[in-house]
Amino acid sequence: GSEDEVGNTFQEQISDNKVKREDLFIVSKVWNAFNKRSTIMPSLKESLKRLKTSYVDLYLMHFPTGLKKGKDLFPLNENGLTIPSDVDYVETWKDLEDCYDQGLAKAIGVCNFSSNQIDRLIKNCKIMPSVNQVESHPYLHQDRLFKFCEERGINMIGFAPLGFPAGLWAKKDQPKLLPDSVVFGIANRPCKTAAQVLIRFPMQKGFIVLIKPTVSGEIKENFGFQSFDLSPEGLEELNGLNKNYRYFDFAVMGGPPFYPFRAEY
Repeated sequence: GSEDEVGNTFQEQISDNKVKREDLFIVSKVWNAFNKRSTIMPSLKESLKRLKTSYVDLYLMHFPTGLKKGKDLFPLNENGLTIPSDVDYVETWKDLEDCYDQGLAKAIGVCNFSSNQIDRLIKNCKIMPSVNQVESHPYLHQDRLFKFCEERGINMIGFAPLGFPAGLWAKKDQPKLLPDSVVFGIANRPCKTAAQVLIRFPMQKGFIVLIKPTVSGEIKENFGFQSFDLSPEGLEELNGLNKNYRYFDFAVMGGPPFYPFRAEY
């Protein structure tokens, strides 16, 4: 991963008095193959060493399904599905709670959890998850899940606001969100870009939005979403694009018992 590089950058900036540690918000995740109670805290401590910090601000469970630990990050069976571990995500959560109790994480949360999985977790936890990180964009609103989490005091983080991914999770027949004519039409009205509109959409609905630019110029461009609000008409048009379509369906993880996307929301 990039934790060594990130840690070196943080250390340089803090040493040069350009930032203070409390000005940074550092997030890390438990990888699916390290979800056993004997491996989670040591894994976080290794991350802290690489990040050159004594704590992370948010520690997340990457997925409700664990993977069999071995030499492969994605161990697959003969059917092309991942080989699950026998660890229940409720047990994984208990170790995240231990990380919180020891001050290694200031907050803990989950990713890609369905409403019934969150409900089950709440019934079996002593520390509530602070966030649920999920895919969110005009083709996949997540409005019902957002309301469910909001009612329970859980913040929602939305990733992939621009839609289509590249690489491992890309599909040949996936719809392209960024060039959607409705998105472009809305962007032209306030003279904004389609990317700015797509980032603004979940944020204006209450999501914390993750932005992943690939080149430096996109960083400045994308941050233009802060300079405008979508009109009620624009929001309604974007709401009308919903297809309940997941770019990141993690289909290779469809075999294990805790695969989240069979649930209605």
